[in-house]
Amino acid sequence: MTNLHGTPIWYELHSADPPASKAFYDHVIGWRIGEPAPDMDYRMIETGHGLVGGVMRLMPEMAAGGAKPGWLFYI
Repeated sequence: MTNLHGTPIWYELHSADPPASKAFYDHVIGWRIGEPAPDMDYRMIETGHGLVGGVMRLMPEMAAGGAKPGWLFYI
């Protein structure tokens, strides 16, 4: 997928409950969020136009450091 200059190239959701996020976004937006990678809880987001992002489990250590559930995007 080609991105215009200055537009997001990758989206990432930090979620306390990735299976619930998958169920929501798969149903509401039609995305396909894959299964977690074997070595970490990170799931790829497929929109039908290629991979556009990922869903990462927000671990307790991350929350203790101030991280909150939410979306990040990279330009």
